[in-house]
Amino acid sequence: MDRTPHDPHPPDAAPGHVVVELEDGSTLTAPDKAAAARAVADYEATQRRRERQRALWGDGGAEGMQRLCARFPTLAAVDGAGVGRFDPDQVLAFACAPRSHGERLAALFVLRVWNASTDWNELAHLPGDDGAPPLLEDDRTLRPFDLMEAWSVWDLAHREAALAWLQDPFWP
Repeated sequence: MDRTPHDPHPPDAAPGHVVVELEDGSTLTAPDKAAAARAVADYEATQRRRERQRALWGDGGAEGMQRLCARFPTLAAVDGAGVGRFDPDQVLAFACAPRSHGERLAALFVLRVWNASTDWNELAHLPGDDGAPPLLEDDRTLRPFDLMEAWSVWDLAHREAALAWLQDPFWP
C-alpha cells in the first residue's frame, strides 16, 4: 500500500494536511502524519475484519445464516438450518418441536440473529399460510432468547458457535 504523502494536494485537501492513497484507490486526508497513521491502521483493521467476516459468513444473508447454523452441533444436520438454504420457518419449527433446552436455545439464537424484532412466540401461535395448524398451541410458549441462560446450558461447541458470531457479527 502506498502510504506516502502525495504532492500537490488534491483540491479538497487543506494545506498542510497529509494525503495517503489506500490500496483500493481511495485517498485519506489527515491533519498530520500521526493522525494519518492512525487512520490507515483503522482502515486496515476494518479490511481484516471484513475479510474474516466474509470467510466465516460468505455474503451474509441466507448464506451467512446457513453457515451460522452449521456451527451449532444441534442445528448442523437440520434441513433449512445447517443443511440447504436457510429457512427461518424450518428453524422455528425445530424450536417448537420437543427438544432439549440447549437445542431450543440454539434455534432461538439463530432466529434472533435473523430478525431481532420478530416475536417468534407470537409467530409460532399463528396458523401456517397453507392452513397448517400453529406450531405451538394452548399455553406452550417460546421464551425470548437469553444469552446468560444459553451460556449456562450450552456445551463448549455451542458456545464457540455463538462466540464466532459475537466476535464477527453479520446482519442478514
